[in-house]
Amino acid sequence: GLEQGLEQGLEQGRQQGQASLLLKLLSLRFGELSAETKARVQAADEEALERLSERVITASTLSGVFDDS
Repeated sequence: GLEQGLEQGLEQGRQQGQASLLLKLLSLRFGELSAETKARVQAADEEALERLSERVITASTLSGVFDDS
């Protein structure tokens, strides 16, 4: 009940914070982001956000951050 709701709220908050930080890092590294890029980040789950955050450091291009090959 209440405990589960609180846990879900905390998880959503963490995910939103992670997405917000990733968007900031992406824009600092690659410049202004398209609405499509912002939407992709905001729709990503926690696992994808972590993977994308790591790629911000290693990718040389914005498309490289999102490349899953």
